Amino acid sequence: MNRPEIHPGAVFRLRPDLVPLPVLPAGTVPKHHDEMFVVVVSGPSHCADHLEPTVLVMPLSSRTDMGGRYDAFVKRGDGNADHDVIAQTDLTFWLSKDDLASGQLRGTVMTDTLMRIRQTLRSTIES
Repeated sequence: MNRPEIHPGAVFRLRPDLVPLPVLPAGTVPKHHDEMFVVVVSGPSHCADHLEPTVLVMPLSSRTDMGGRYDAFVKRGDGNADHDVIAQTDLTFWLSKDDLASGQLRGTVMTDTLMRIRQTLRSTIES
């Protein structure tokens, strides 16, 4: 099986057990998902480095109504998104390249979208 290319801005569809759930208020039952989507935010040299086993990714959510100041809006069609989504910078995590490659490459977000996502992540870290 061919391994999909892992590159900055790549959007992957993954099994839900590979994506950690956010902390929810007590008594809240998380919604079941058959699949989850993430966008790669690591840089090109990090993605290409065969000695580096992980990449930095962030989950995408269709719950745009729940978007906050640390979420970056991604328009429908960008990265082959079926609808508008938010990139959840506060849920960014490291994921093994092998686990990422086990998913399906859906597309790549536009360069300006990736820049906005990274700026939002930077704001999360610096504030």
